[in-house]
Amino acid sequence: MKLTNREKNSIISTFAFYILIFFILLYFALSYFYPEIIKIEAKKIETQELYDTKTKTEKEWISLSDFKKLNKNTKDTYFENILQNLDKEFYNENFINNEELSFDTFINKKIDEVNSDEYINNLMLQDLKISKVLPSYNENNVWNQDNIISNFKFVNYVESIISTFELKTTDKIWINNIVLLKDYQNLNGPNSSIESNIFAIPLKLSLEWKKAKILDFLNFANNVWKIIIDEGRVDIYKDEYFNSNQWWQINLKWDYDNDNIYKNQLFDIEYIKYWEYIDSSLSSRKSKEFIDFIKGGQSNQDYKIDVQLNFYVKWIEQYELISYIKGIINHYNTLNTNINKKLSDKSVEKYDEINYKKAKIYLAEISKDIKNINKDLNKKENLEQLYNKAINLNISFMQIDKLIN
Repeated sequence: MKLTNREKNSIISTFAFYILIFFILLYFALSYFYPEIIKIEAKKIETQELYDTKTKTEKEWISLSDFKKLNKNTKDTYFENILQNLDKEFYNENFINNEELSFDTFINKKIDEVNSDEYINNLMLQDLKISKVLPSYNENNVWNQDNIISNFKFVNYVESIISTFELKTTDKIWINNIVLLKDYQNLNGPNSSIESNIFAIPLKLSLEWKKAKILDFLNFANNVWKIIIDEGRVDIYKDEYFNSNQWWQINLKWDYDNDNIYKNQLFDIEYIKYWEYIDSSLSSRKSKEFIDFIKGGQSNQDYKIDVQLNFYVKWIEQYELISYIKGIINHYNTLNTNINKKLSDKSVEKYDEINYKKAKIYLAEISKDIKNINKDLNKKENLEQLYNKAINLNISFMQIDKLIN
């Protein structure tokens, strides 16, 4: 049966009505459920990220920046200083697990390595080297002890620097004051093994000479305090800027077998006063490093600066005093034994025999002093006074050594 127009219009109207109702319902459904769907998806993403972070943390551990945040409220000054200066490369190498192990296994392996005899022995050797980076100070020490500086050695050291850079000064070079570094002392925790008795020797100088030499000196002073510790080796910073025909004069490398004036003596610049501005106005300055620019056109111009240098030393430790004094007593006993052997040798020349007898008389004269030194040493009394006596005796003993050897 054929539909009438009225029936067709009715069907279309009804269909359009249901479509409208459908879209209205769909709109309300989406308005209600879609935000919840978005929230659920966001929660899923967040949960996945948390899971991935948890898994990664359990496997690798956290970054250095996150680790510092965990410890931001620590009240340990020494630990705060370590955190502040903790190197990212060192942290990643030692605390981030890049092995096919769980983090617990990884960190336990690290603990075993740190507690191993080999590691402890290497650490002790490194500590020994580091302890000798700064020289100990004794006013009247002699040259034969590398790691102890005296007034005379200090003057010689400063003069050698001035001579190396061909600088001129009319100021007096001497140790007039020694200042305890209290700020450094405060870094020491209650269980720290770091040496706390660190002192600065301030020295004010007016220095004159050519700009190039002044710049070389300032560059040297800016870098000489830097220490490099690499696989058990301890080196003073070696500046490539001095790789020139005068590098042999400025050998900073610390080597037990190579005596050089720069060994284990560090200093820095407290302040600098320039007597005139350095001309940096030329356009060619833009294409050159500042030092190269100055050396290129102004290197031979006369220049003057005032500086205060701080030289760093530590006080002689008690064990060092005791060890040196014992060494002198043993030296005395060895000399006595060797001289007696020489005097009993019938083949000794008469001239030599006279010298040996003089040495024996001298040793007999100081035998009482040696006994008193040994007595006070056993009581550990007046160690610094005993040390100074031992230094003076050692000068004489070295002269006797030359006679009998």
